[in-house]
Amino acid sequence: MSNKLLNIKNILIIMIYFFPLSILAGPFVINLNLIICSILFLIYLLKNNELKSFFSIELIFLFLFILINILLDLILERPNSYKSIGLLRFLLFGLCINYYFSNNLINRVNYQKYILLIILFVCIDATIQYIFGVNVVGIKKEANYISGFFGDEKILGSYISKIIIFSLPFLIHETNLKKKFLYFFVFLIILLTTERIGLFIFITSTGILFLFSNYNIKKKILVCLIGLSILSTSLILFESLRVNYLYKTLHQFGFENLNKKIILLVNNKTFFSGCDKFKIDSQSCAEQRYDNIKRQLGLQETSTVKNYGIFSQNHIAHILVGIKIWNDNKYFGIGVNNFGDASWGNEYELDNKFLNTIKASTHPHNLYIQVLTETGLIGMILFFSSIIIIVLKRLKKIILIKENYLQNLAFLTILVIFMLPIPTGNVFGTSHGVFFWTYLLMNINLKIIKIN
Repeated sequence: MSNKLLNIKNILIIMIYFFPLSILAGPFVINLNLIICSILFLIYLLKNNELKSFFSIELIFLFLFILINILLDLILERPNSYKSIGLLRFLLFGLCINYYFSNNLINRVNYQKYILLIILFVCIDATIQYIFGVNVVGIKKEANYISGFFGDEKILGSYISKIIIFSLPFLIHETNLKKKFLYFFVFLIILLTTERIGLFIFITSTGILFLFSNYNIKKKILVCLIGLSILSTSLILFESLRVNYLYKTLHQFGFENLNKKIILLVNNKTFFSGCDKFKIDSQSCAEQRYDNIKRQLGLQETSTVKNYGIFSQNHIAHILVGIKIWNDNKYFGIGVNNFGDASWGNEYELDNKFLNTIKASTHPHNLYIQVLTETGLIGMILFFSSIIIIVLKRLKKIILIKENYLQNLAFLTILVIFMLPIPTGNVFGTSHGVFFWTYLLMNINLKIIKIN
């Protein structure tokens, strides 16, 4: 191999190591890293004559999915046509990381330790922000949650829960005091972000890996009890956590009376003594408190629009308008990342007046509706056929081959979590898309390539 190729190979290693830091720096730096890495990786494969190693039915489906959307954008002159071309950066970057791990060009253990070091730094920074009201670079704490380096973007918990997947096998395997401390420290920081999806991803992914680990049943039960105790105690002690995790979730499931009972049970005597001064009974006081919480969170009365479990009225509105848009663009959709423009259209008004006021958004916050609306039936068939094949092949490898068992399971677990029909980020956008596509492509069983 020439010195030029050796240089490209080493540059790509540096850029893969820079990946978790680039996300902290913002979308411009992330995309710059992805684009440069994708171009260099493609050059590396062409020079090394390795493209044939990527010929598999699942990758062909994914490539066709992107190619068809690029051609349709150009032919139909859709708005945001560059967005579909941008999907290539996700595809090539994800394959690049997979290639480097599959061929041991990056030491797995060292990379896992590196990720944990970054997470520790991020968590310490968030702690400083929580205690002193400002983090190490001067970003102030929000009123009810910590955001760390992400400022007014409420994505710190999601960042930690998604990036830690690389290191979970190392963190869970052969635990010691340092690993236990780090795990519960991370758990606490994610709690303080008040991000429900981030907490769900972290608890679910770590729970599944721990369940399939080699620890005995007593240790598994003990860890679960400790985690449950921390969660319960935090909800009791911190009202901001109780409001965002408990009251908001129960409201969306329609358990309003249960919320009022919890307020009666948990709120302190000082709170109710204030009601006594105005001669308001405890029940009425709890109802007033609950009404204030709903206004604080922007929650509507369930009588206005029925809630459907995890889906808020906003999510319901986005789903309904997405279906309306798809009805007019059944086969090829409206184009990647065009939901934000189309959802404002008067032609897609909803019958419910309230839902109609909140129907528009940058994306539908639902993986299936987004793929269906923006790429149509053709795109949906290609996209999800590829994912089904990837999952089945990965499952087969996990069952038959025990090598790197927890690592393979970790990447499959996070992909399955991303596939759940719950509110999601923009699968074609940078902040969520980079994780979705990376973990999707990390589950592809690449052939081991002999590096010269």
